[in-house]
Amino acid sequence: MTHPPRPSPHLISVLRIPHCAIALLLGSAAFAQQGEIVFNAVAPSTVLIQTDLGVGSGFFLMQNFIVTNYHVIKGCRKVSFTPFGSDKRYDSDGVTLWDEAADLALISTGGFKGKQITMAPNAVNIGQTVYALGNAEGIGLSISNGIISRWHLLVNKRWIQHTAPISPGSSGGPLVNADGQLIGVTVAQYSEGQNINFAIPLEALWALLNVGSDRIVPYSELTSAPSHNGGISTGTPTVVTNRDHRDFVRKAVDSWQNCYTMALTRTKGIFAMSENAMAYKGISVAVDSVLLKLAGDKRHVDDVILSESGAAVILYDGIGCTTQRVDKELLDQLSEILSHKTPIWSVAFNDNGAWAIVTEEGIYSSSSEIQGFIVTQEPDYGKLLSVTMTNNAVIACYEGGFTYVGEVPKRLLDAITESDMYVRTIKLSEDGSYFFGDNFGHYRYFF
Repeated sequence: MTHPPRPSPHLISVLRIPHCAIALLLGSAAFAQQGEIVFNAVAPSTVLIQTDLGVGSGFFLMQNFIVTNYHVIKGCRKVSFTPFGSDKRYDSDGVTLWDEAADLALISTGGFKGKQITMAPNAVNIGQTVYALGNAEGIGLSISNGIISRWHLLVNKRWIQHTAPISPGSSGGPLVNADGQLIGVTVAQYSEGQNINFAIPLEALWALLNVGSDRIVPYSELTSAPSHNGGISTGTPTVVTNRDHRDFVRKAVDSWQNCYTMALTRTKGIFAMSENAMAYKGISVAVDSVLLKLAGDKRHVDDVILSESGAAVILYDGIGCTTQRVDKELLDQLSEILSHKTPIWSVAFNDNGAWAIVTEEGIYSSSSEIQGFIVTQEPDYGKLLSVTMTNNAVIACYEGGFTYVGEVPKRLLDAITESDMYVRTIKLSEDGSYFFGDNFGHYRYFF
C-alpha cells in the first residue's frame, strides 16, 4: 500500500473560508481573567467580514473605516460586515486604501459608525503576551492568547511571529497586547508546526494610512485600478491641491473668534484649532484617526505638530501624547516624560532629526547646541513657553519675548512686531507660512 507524499511546510493565509466549512478554534485556557478583560475591551471594535467568496475578520480603525487583509477582499464583487454583538449585516461601499504587497486594506462602512480600536503607543517586545481576536472558521468571534516569538523576515516583509492560535477566517483580525491595544493585523499561519502564526505590524499599517485618499473605490473596480506609491493602491486619485487644503482651513479660521495653534506643511496637510473647534485638511488617515478618537473620548487637544516626512505628534490633556513616525530618541524621551506624568507644553522637530521638548520642569533636546541656545536666553526673556523649528531655524518663545537662530522670514518678524502681542507660540513652515498667537486666542497667520 502506498501513501501520498508528505507535503512540505508552507505558509497559508488564514483568509476567508468557504461558507460551508465549519470547525472549532482551540485556544489556550490559561488566560481566563485577563483574556476576559481584553475580550470585553476589544470585541466591540471587531467585525465579521462576508464576501461573495467567503468570510474574514476586521476591526474599526476609525468610526467609518475597517481594516482587514487585502486577500480577504481580493477579487470580490460584494463585501458586507457584521459588527460584534449585532445580527445585522451592513454593506461596504468600497475600499479607500489598499496595499496588496503588505496585504492590508481600509474599507468604507457606507456610513455605519463603529467603535474605534485603541492603538498601542509602545514598541512590540519579544516574549510579551498577546491576544488574537477573529472569526475563526466563520463560526463567530473567538479570542486566543500567546506570546510574541520573534520578528520574522519573509520576502522583504517584516512580520510579528506569535503563538496565539488562529485559523482560517481570522484574517484581518486584531492582534492586541495585554492592555487591549492594537499591535498588529492577523495575516497567516504556518501549515505545519506548533502555533507558528503571523501578524502584520503597525508600521506597515501606518505606511498605508500615511498615503491618504479622498476616494472610495467600488469593489468592481478594485482589480483594474492603477497602483500608486510603490505598490500602495488608492484607485484613481482625486486631485486635491495644497491650495485647496489651505483655503478650507482658512475659511474655518476666519469664522472663529479665536485660534490657539496651527500645524503648517507644504505636502502633509494643515491643522488649526480654536477654543472649541478643529479644522484640518490633507493630513494622513493615521493622524485623522487619532484626532477623531480623541474628540470622541472628549479629550482636549493641546497641539498638533506635523512634518514634511509624515512624522506627527499630538499633545492632549496636558500629560497625554501620541506620535507617528517620529525619531526613536524623541519617542523614548517623550515616553520617559509621560511616565512621570510631567505636563508637556511644547514639542518641536524637523526632518533632519533635531527636536526639543518643553515641559513644566524644563527643556529636553536632541543636541547640547539647541539646549544651550534656548536656556541661555531665559535670564533675558523669562520662563520658556514653547519652541518651534524648521530644517533651517529654531524659534523659542518666553514669557517676556521670543528669540531665534537660523533663517526666519522677515515677513514673520515684522508681523510680530506690528501686532504688539505677547506671543506664546509661533509655528513656521518650510515654505515661509506662519502662525503666531497669545494666551487669549489672538493670532495672526500667513499662508
